[in-house]
Amino acid sequence: MNINKHRSGGSKSGFTLVEIAIVVTLAALVSLMTLPNVIARLPTYRLDSAADRINTHLQMARMKAMAEGQYVGIKFNSSADGYAIWSTPLKNGEAAEGTLASYGLRDLKGVLFQTYPSQGYFSPGGSFSAGSSSGTMLWIWVYSESTREQRSVVVWPSGQVSIYRYGGADA
Repeated sequence: MNINKHRSGGSKSGFTLVEIAIVVTLAALVSLMTLPNVIARLPTYRLDSAADRINTHLQMARMKAMAEGQYVGIKFNSSADGYAIWSTPLKNGEAAEGTLASYGLRDLKGVLFQTYPSQGYFSPGGSFSAGSSSGTMLWIWVYSESTREQRSVVVWPSGQVSIYRYGGADA
């Protein structure tokens, strides 16, 4: 009996090296064709991310004010690319010592923001006040340095936080 018998006429399963090389080459070509589109959209992704981050933090601040029955203050500092949020029992929204939480946007390259006014607070009932001299709404304009796109985050007197999207050069 010969143990080393080879099967003849049997089917082989698997792919040849040539077939695998063709598939890998096609996948690489498709990736290279889509890469410029992805890179071109990066500023818009960063802009959306910044607006969404600010929106989320403001909504969380409102929920915290309502849940804890305290005022929650907010202050933006566009020169430092960031903002601070704090809880306080003080009706004017001033920060109590040691309660400050700071957030930044420096990790999102090419994204800048401006605000008017630069601060305000949520009341325990969920409404928002920007202070007596500045009106009752908070506007945060987030924009891209490399495109003409802009996002506006608005805090209404009712406490509702909204994002508005404005197009760039192609809009």
